[in-house]
Amino acid sequence: MPASSSRPSSSRPPPTPPRRPPRRRRRPRSRRRGQGQEAAAEKEAAEAKAKAEAEAKAKAEAEAKAKAEAAEAERLAKLAASYSLPVSSYTLTATYMQSGSMWSSGHHTGLDFAAPTGTPLKAVHSATVKSAGWSGSYGYRIVLELEDGTEVWYCHLSSMLVSAGQTVGTGETVGRVGATGNVTGAHLHMEVHTAGGDGIDPAAWLRSKGLTP
Repeated sequence: MPASSSRPSSSRPPPTPPRRPPRRRRRPRSRRRGQGQEAAAEKEAAEAKAKAEAEAKAKAEAEAKAKAEAAEAERLAKLAASYSLPVSSYTLTATYMQSGSMWSSGHHTGLDFAAPTGTPLKAVHSATVKSAGWSGSYGYRIVLELEDGTEVWYCHLSSMLVSAGQTVGTGETVGRVGATGNVTGAHLHMEVHTAGGDGIDPAAWLRSKGLTP
């Protein structure tokens, strides 16, 4: 019998089967739902906080504004107690810088208080009479100089009850309404000039003193 031949055995190990990647564990739905609710609660809390801060800020600003307005009202009330309108009963017939051909400059330079001839005119504030006399188109005019240098002009008067150099107090009668100079009727033409000589709006100046013409 022929000799049998034996096959040499292989030294290679059998192939290792491929490993499957580990499965990701799914988070329980209840846990994910809880996290979503937590995020929503945090967002709601942040929005509520922002809203509360905005409301607090608005409240503080409103209180500060009210406080400032009250302080300004008190200041004007104190001023009004030491200032006076030049005439008690009147009708405003022309305002500052009003345009018109009746004025040589093309516009009005003061504030007109129409009232019957002879109506008493009062000093708007304590002052020194800078001048009192005839002044051309202004007719009889009184110029009061206040402590800060402001000048208040009373024009077209029928009579003057003060003279230059005299001191007057708030509300003291200084003259009477008239129709002297270049006029179309009885009235007080009032002008206000700064210490530097510039004319300003008499109505605005009176309002700054707590008075409403």
